[in-house]
Amino acid sequence: MRVVIRRGDNYYLHMSKKSILTVLICGFILGGCQKNTAFIPFGKIKQELPPPSSQVQVLASSLGLTGPALSGNKSVFVDLVRNDYEMISKTDKIVFVYFYTNWCKSCQKEQADIANGFNELASDKVVGFRSNYKDGETQDYDDKLAASLNISYQGTKVILKNGKEVFRSQEVWNKETFLKEIGKFL
Repeated sequence: MRVVIRRGDNYYLHMSKKSILTVLICGFILGGCQKNTAFIPFGKIKQELPPPSSQVQVLASSLGLTGPALSGNKSVFVDLVRNDYEMISKTDKIVFVYFYTNWCKSCQKEQADIANGFNELASDKVVGFRSNYKDGETQDYDDKLAASLNISYQGTKVILKNGKEVFRSQEVWNKETFLKEIGKFL
């Protein structure tokens, strides 16, 4: 039961402890049922990417990429640099963009899975870019790219072919999902 009390120009809502508890529990349950949530246990340590091999940086350089290489064997996953993205977008390469947020625990795990996927990718036809999205490392071009692709949520993955978007997902991916989804465009 609720009671509204007016004192001057202010209104106050009074609820019983049982009602408040019910509202909090419902909010917690509904908040955890969103499409894009993933369970990450409390206290889990941030998952860092292993340092890339020198071979990955050589591969990135051979494509004319200047951004730091994150992973790859035949295809490469690099940090977003404007000139790199614009140059690769004009080629016949499949462009994968991952909008990563450094404070998001599911993004940290997903980034590691995507990096491992790039290490296992058997094709040289894919170039991946990690773009920071609304975190402390976001640069102007990250924001511009996100706006141009209408990105509204961290963890979004976009695949482009011949400069046109062919796929988008906000679901959390593991390495197998990454390989399966990229494989559809090879």
